[in-house]
Amino acid sequence: VAVLNSGNAEHRSPVQEGAVMALELSVDCTLVVFGTVTGSVRSYSTVTGAVTELGRHKGPVTSVAITRDGGTVVSASTDRTVKVFQGDRREMVLEGHREAVRDVRLVGAREDKVLSCSVTGRLKIWNITTGELVSLPESVCFQKTLGALFPA
Repeated sequence: VAVLNSGNAEHRSPVQEGAVMALELSVDCTLVVFGTVTGSVRSYSTVTGAVTELGRHKGPVTSVAITRDGGTVVSASTDRTVKVFQGDRREMVLEGHREAVRDVRLVGAREDKVLSCSVTGRLKIWNITTGELVSLPESVCFQKTLGALFPA
């Protein structure tokens, strides 16, 4: 990962282990969060150039998301889990999908929930503070609405 300023490299991260499979930039552009084929979830500071490993999955990372304040990172993996990384390296594992999880999105006005979608389209909504499964959206209307977000 490189930070460019007027076409010149200002910061470069060290070479990363495994191919990057998913990444997201924070709203203030100071943090890049990414997941690798080896299951690593990492953050890269565009200010300092530092790379920090937040945690690991047992399979490739398929999706990452970061809150507006940059304090919480959520990741999904082929290992059928969603992981939540908050603050001082607190890690929570959300289990319940029967298939690989292909996407995660932070939802709610306070970004206090995460919507996860498996490769077969099964949706789950989790509370990211408690890890509790909040909902299993099944309505036809809801599925049609999410069709644009999670095409088959």
